[in-house]
Amino acid sequence: MNRKDQKNRIKRIPILSYLCYLLAVSVMFTGVTLSRYSTATSGDFSTSVAQFVASYEIDDLSSNTYTNANYWISNTGNRQGTPRTMRFTLRNYEADENGDPVRWSDVGLQAKLRLYLPAEFADNLVLQLTDGTRAVTPQYVLGNLIYRVSETGQNADGTPYYEYDRADGARRYEDFNRTENFTLETEKFQKFDEVNEHALDERLTMQGGLFVNDAGKVDGTVTAAGSSATITISASQERTQYSVGFRREETQSSGNIRPQLFLDLEAEIPFYTIDIDLGSKLFFDASQPEAKQFVLYLTLAENITSSDYNHYWDSDDDPNATDEAWNYDSLLVPQEGAPGMFNGAVVTGYHFDADAQTVTRAFEPRAGTTQIRVQKIFGRDENGNYTGESAVRFYHVAPISETTLDYVHPIEVFYEENGAAPVQDIPASIGDFQDLYGLCSNFVANAGQQVDYYISFQDVPDDPFYMTYSQQSAAQAERALKITMSLSKSYYTNINVVFVQASEGGEV
Repeated sequence: MNRKDQKNRIKRIPILSYLCYLLAVSVMFTGVTLSRYSTATSGDFSTSVAQFVASYEIDDLSSNTYTNANYWISNTGNRQGTPRTMRFTLRNYEADENGDPVRWSDVGLQAKLRLYLPAEFADNLVLQLTDGTRAVTPQYVLGNLIYRVSETGQNADGTPYYEYDRADGARRYEDFNRTENFTLETEKFQKFDEVNEHALDERLTMQGGLFVNDAGKVDGTVTAAGSSATITISASQERTQYSVGFRREETQSSGNIRPQLFLDLEAEIPFYTIDIDLGSKLFFDASQPEAKQFVLYLTLAENITSSDYNHYWDSDDDPNATDEAWNYDSLLVPQEGAPGMFNGAVVTGYHFDADAQTVTRAFEPRAGTTQIRVQKIFGRDENGNYTGESAVRFYHVAPISETTLDYVHPIEVFYEENGAAPVQDIPASIGDFQDLYGLCSNFVANAGQQVDYYISFQDVPDDPFYMTYSQQSAAQAERALKITMSLSKSYYTNINVVFVQASEGGEV
């Protein structure tokens, strides 16, 4: 990408302003929903009620993708995995445009960090909290808190570490009726690039556990309490949407890779809610405004085994395939009542990223392109059955600044060329978009404050087998792209902060 293209993709937005949006970020391996929490209550003329003021901002995220590979390549310490970091700030006050406190909480506040993650991802996660330079917790291998372990591993220096006690090659949940004296020692957790100035290892008192209930669903709660923090992991089964990404490349130019095709799916899967309570480290006294900053380190420790990976788009092209071929015929809209399943999940549509030309607000051509996301949504009725209809939606993919990640936000306002007013009836067919120009939702929200432009949809395809728009269907024209093996998986996840009134303990 040349420098002009990069400038077209970058939008200089204050990060605090941007995080006021609730974003579901689709990423290669997991997503993060970033949101800013802020609330306050006050009394009327007859009753005096203390103000509850709390806020947090996610200041920086080093990456939102994880390589699906074992952290350790060999016992020598060579590795593929690297920690991801998230820097966040918590406050018990409301700040003005200069960052100075203008109003703060009249009550003491206790905060805790809450993560909501798909179980197959969280099972393999390692986390550690620091204050930016020094660790404030040991490094926690979450799988050690959930599954049965034994001291059978051995470090290079001969010291033991926990390994999973497997049955038939699979991990087993620890007994959820743990005794009161059941403990784990963090010094026996395998180490994954701890912060150099690491916190002292400690003994964790374990209670509860996870299990598979009579309905075949993961259930239960496990708590690990130590001197640095208390971690609580609760399991639930949720119907959710996720995506599996497939390699996409040009048919006439081997190795010329295009953005992946993501098959959008819906299924009921296990999720974990992980609460991290740092006690006094996250206590805010009512007597004064205060801000606290932390950095969360996240590492994927082990390879995630899933049938969603290494799956060929059409098993006829896979010499090792033993199942029947599945191919959605260039992902044409399923007809009413037709099946649409992938690995037990309902197919709800697909999406992929593409380049689009841009024009000025005067509809004059601009140099370079910007990146957009094209999403095809298959119509379904209230019972989840296909209706034979579909709709196409678009999103802008651009970083907040030159040092941050790409974020996805909708394009919902469209203009005709030289049109003075937005198009009222948004079309559903890709062909009807070809003469329209979209305006990014962030430009709409910040009209007059940002250098903005319109996005042209001329030649933008909704068929993942084409590089540009074609009036012909895949059955009538030669495909320019081919889709092969599944490479990645994208989940919705959530990271936020929960504040409670310290004097009463009621969650807000």
